Amino acid sequence: MSDGALANLRVLEIAHSPAASYCGKLLAGCGAEVIKVEPPGVGDPVRAYPPFPGDLPHLEKSGHFFHLNTGKKSVTLDLDTPKGVTIFKELVSRVDAVVEDTTPGVMEQRGLGPDALAEINSALVVTSVTPFGQTGPYAGLKTSELVTFALSGYMDLCGLPDREPNKAWGYLGEYVGGICAALATMSGLAARDQTGAGQHVDHAVMDSMLILLGMSPFQFHYLGQLDRRNGNDSPSVDHSHRMSTMLPCRDGYVQVSKGSEGRLSRLTGEPMLEESGHLREEYDAAFTPWLMEHDKAEIVSRAQEMRLAFTEVSEPAELFDDPQHEAREMFEEIDHPVAGRIKLPGAPFKMTGTPWQSSRAPLLGEHNEAIYSKELGYTGQEIARMMQMGVL
Repeated sequence: MSDGALANLRVLEIAHSPAASYCGKLLAGCGAEVIKVEPPGVGDPVRAYPPFPGDLPHLEKSGHFFHLNTGKKSVTLDLDTPKGVTIFKELVSRVDAVVEDTTPGVMEQRGLGPDALAEINSALVVTSVTPFGQTGPYAGLKTSELVTFALSGYMDLCGLPDREPNKAWGYLGEYVGGICAALATMSGLAARDQTGAGQHVDHAVMDSMLILLGMSPFQFHYLGQLDRRNGNDSPSVDHSHRMSTMLPCRDGYVQVSKGSEGRLSRLTGEPMLEESGHLREEYDAAFTPWLMEHDKAEIVSRAQEMRLAFTEVSEPAELFDDPQHEAREMFEEIDHPVAGRIKLPGAPFKMTGTPWQSSRAPLLGEHNEAIYSKELGYTGQEIARMMQMGVL
């Protein structure tokens, strides 16, 4: 296998949020050496997050940690100690980038802010990933994924028209933020290659959430029209007719779309589907009984043969056996020395010349000796003493 696309890059990561950790994961998957700096003893707080194999909590068995930290190295270091700060500065002199998600001002209090790090390594790119960025009235607020979803305007568009707004499942905003942070880091490094100078990348997850809104804010800005929650519907321009929606079938749900040239009638044998103009109540009344007599795979297969844009609503448990995911190798199995053989998401994109680098997440402090002793030159006695002091 050829080297990864970023094989010559070294990155220090101080991160526990999905956004910053996923940024580091993307860089590592492309071949960068990503050294994750974790607090001694407990490590990244995500190590305590479920799911765990067998539902037995263990510092080295968190599926959440496995997913966000594949391909990285781990060293332990207490950045709230003078010696820890000194060692971190030594590491900074040897890397290309730092990715961190501490609360704004914390790194400056430690003497490790972007300006201080630039004095050590003028070519360094420092990427700070926070909910609201380094500036603005929200910068220092205590927050969560739920908060950024609500403030971004995205939540107001999710849910049923006559019910309260809903949040999308999981950490959608965080993962989009991680992708944006990785892109920004690479852009900073590309600029460094041209100018020789590093820079500070200030990324806010809130900013990346605005990408997900698409044209909704501008619908109001240009036309004075507010988009409203539509539930599962994708409505037409006048909002009275349905272009697509989710409806139940015998073994789950399917996404169904408006047909043309009588194709829906041929699919179901119900001419009313073409004649009704797809008013919502008539559409459901005519279509749902037929759907409830068939399984989703059969419905989608027959619809796709007629070039109707139907698809199954997949349950998470069904994803591992999806033939599209199998063909794209979207899930891979990796051996872990503590957890055993585990399955994880694979590469989020394919590159023919520099394939994705697949390897497991690190054990806590697994690379202390390789980094501190072999690279920085600390003796075994010095490392043992620092461990006793809680620095490592």
